[in-house]
Amino acid sequence: MLKVGITGGIGSGKTTVTNIFARLGVPVYNSDDRAKWLQENDEKLIQHTVQLFGNESYIDNKLNKAFIAGIIFTDAAMRDRYNALVHPVVFQDFANWINLHSISVPYVLKESALLMETNGHALVDKTILVVSDESTKIKRILRRDTQRTEKQIIEIMNNQMKDEHKIPLADYIIHNNENDQILSQVLKIHEILINITLNT
Repeated sequence: MLKVGITGGIGSGKTTVTNIFARLGVPVYNSDDRAKWLQENDEKLIQHTVQLFGNESYIDNKLNKAFIAGIIFTDAAMRDRYNALVHPVVFQDFANWINLHSISVPYVLKESALLMETNGHALVDKTILVVSDESTKIKRILRRDTQRTEKQIIEIMNNQMKDEHKIPLADYIIHNNENDQILSQVLKIHEILINITLNT
């Protein structure tokens, strides 16, 4: 069974692409969703998060995402320390999840916004990168998240690895601008991945 990572910057449409793979019957591990769950349910991770950020990091046992985001988006050292806490726990959770699917399917997807930033691409067999123009990304985010300003979105983008640095690390690229046909791109990659598993 292949482990395939899928990633893309904020607003790239990564989740839309991943949903197509899911409809094809591919199991999907959503790293971002699982990270949020683990931060509210893994006792050691909760303890370490409070030690790093203080008691304000949780409100009524829920992660205070706005408080933490306000710190890590302006302090690179704190962001690195935070990632060093969360990502090893997520990697282990993914390994446990893999065991549930190791026999029944040819490949699984690990969806992660920070796959390459955290060196997670080195822990999967293949990687898919979803790319979009910056203007397209900004329009998408403004439509779905009316509380964010364009300035805030650009700040988030500036804190993410640029697509030009991710592209050399990816095995497959899906272009997801407004006029791109993503279904045909997904089906082509799906066929390639199935064939790889059949020939190994």
